[in-house]
Amino acid sequence: MVFLKRARAFSLAIACAAAAVPLTAGAATPMAPAALPAGVDAAALTDTSVGPVVATGQLVDNAGHPAAGRVAALAWPSEDFQRTIKPGDQFTSPTVGSALAGASGAFTLRINPQLLPAGYRSSTGQVNLNLVAWAGGNQGETNMSVQLGSPAGTGVAATRTATVSKAAPVQIKVNRPLSAAVAPASRAIQQPDRPVCRYYWIYLSDYFVWTQAGESLPWQYWTNAGMDITTSQSLSLGVAFSGSGGWGTFSASGSYNVGSGVTINFGGSNALQEYDLQTRYGRYAEKWSCSTYIYGYRVSPMYDTGGTQRVGVWHNYWYYCVPEAGNTRWQRNWWNGYDFNVGGGVKAYGAIGINLSVDTAWSGNYDEWYSFTYASQLCGSNDYPSRASRIEEG
Repeated sequence: MVFLKRARAFSLAIACAAAAVPLTAGAATPMAPAALPAGVDAAALTDTSVGPVVATGQLVDNAGHPAAGRVAALAWPSEDFQRTIKPGDQFTSPTVGSALAGASGAFTLRINPQLLPAGYRSSTGQVNLNLVAWAGGNQGETNMSVQLGSPAGTGVAATRTATVSKAAPVQIKVNRPLSAAVAPASRAIQQPDRPVCRYYWIYLSDYFVWTQAGESLPWQYWTNAGMDITTSQSLSLGVAFSGSGGWGTFSASGSYNVGSGVTINFGGSNALQEYDLQTRYGRYAEKWSCSTYIYGYRVSPMYDTGGTQRVGVWHNYWYYCVPEAGNTRWQRNWWNGYDFNVGGGVKAYGAIGINLSVDTAWSGNYDEWYSFTYASQLCGSNDYPSRASRIEEG
């Protein structure tokens, strides 16, 4: 496990010769190398053809125009790993893949599973990735989870046959200056007890955040509704990034998948209700071991705590409506169309100044049901109820 408790142990235990840039007093800003964003390892950018494709997409500039540049995939610790850490603990985010983007901005990104340390791939094969892109002196990022389906082991054969369940389409906007180019030179003094310079993350603190995992929206007094979520269900929860870490300075930056952890049956009710699960979020800072400079902050989901709550909500007026017979139980428990999605479903506003997204697929592990005593109708938010992202009684 790439996991260290003190900066001294960290600097002595992990060798990263390609990223090592010994500095002296008065030296230039700490960069490794200068043309790369903070955290990206140049040694891992040499081969873009190894391993499974995890994402396809496009780089764009701040105006939305295609940008020629590069994308690197940096691995983020697994959910199991994050259950073990405490404030002050440190870890690295190794570069495990990269891709070139031509004039059209299009790229196809692969990762090399051999570069994943222990603790960065879950027992189910999930790998969390921070995609960092740069072009023309600017950079941007997003985050995603992929599901590796490969034979056991990390050898060359396993690398060649590794697959992912689905290569995600992504767009990355490169709209801020390269982070490695903004550290003040005065902070770049070599520390005597840190002979090898490298980037690392430090876990600062946590937040316990309510996440809207579902809802039931009956309208007639004779209708009950509820939902069920099992331990096998995964929620895609938003990640946020900030250069300064101040409240209100964070922006959304993709998402990671988190298992529900427990089976929950939200029993039938005639009330308009939102169903929330409690998620532990972590706050992290990226640092350079040979200075005190912080390159950025991130807030991302760690794991589900098992906490639940019901919250009263308002009725909506959606227009994709279909009739439903009386004395009928209606249940949606299979994906066909849109995922359940709420743009501000992760209630992180009090902690960082914005709410984050939640997304999950309808399945046998995630279902919503309505029980009609008399004839009524169901309506979908963006399609008819069998395919809609959200459903209510009309």
